[in-house]
Amino acid sequence: MTTSRVRKLPATDDVELGYYHVSSQLLARAFVANGYPVEWLNKNTFIADVRGHDVGFSVTRGPCVSTFASHVTTRKDFTHTFLARAGLEVANGRAFPADKHARARAYAEKLGWPVVVKPSHGSAGRGITLEVRAETFEDAWASATERDGSVMVESYFPGAEARFVVVGDRCVAAAGKRPPSVVGDGTSTLAELVEAKNALRRSNPLYEKRPIKLTEARIEALARRGFPLDHVLATN
Repeated sequence: MTTSRVRKLPATDDVELGYYHVSSQLLARAFVANGYPVEWLNKNTFIADVRGHDVGFSVTRGPCVSTFASHVTTRKDFTHTFLARAGLEVANGRAFPADKHARARAYAEKLGWPVVVKPSHGSAGRGITLEVRAETFEDAWASATERDGSVMVESYFPGAEARFVVVGDRCVAAAGKRPPSVVGDGTSTLAELVEAKNALRRSNPLYEKRPIKLTEARIEALARRGFPLDHVLATN
């Protein structure tokens, strides 16, 4: 690759965050910081010139990620089967077609409430509802089927959530995932605090299309813990 056709990544203050995919941008900046120029093909895809060799990335997927791996990791039902076949412990659960609602509900009752309901295909937590109980199953099912024609129903386990990056047989990085949260100010209701948080998210390129949604399942879970939407949270 010649330098004449390389577009170096813009400076932090100049880049249009709404145009470049954030994950791609961060990865490309790491290449540039280490002296490897990059050329953008579109907002998700770039080529890095590493010592005269072109190395392409689409979002965060590089040449070492197989098509099979990419496909399996975006299908929760496939991942469930693949991990179980590898001898790893997985949650009890299975996938159901979107038109098998009654069968899925009966299966959830057999597993025991609460359960997790999520689209088989998807990413970034979209359409997933945790701690689903009998009274919120319909709403959770509707949310999942908006995303995909297949829905996973699994046992629910409370605890911290994290994602791990494994290269070969070694874990090289981990990222914790925190559920949506708000901080009380002593005067605003919970609903008002959520709206204010969503307004803040709309100004962030990573979260502008990921508002906190007050689904029936979330409203019910909050109320069960003593936090109805009209509750005024005290300052910490």
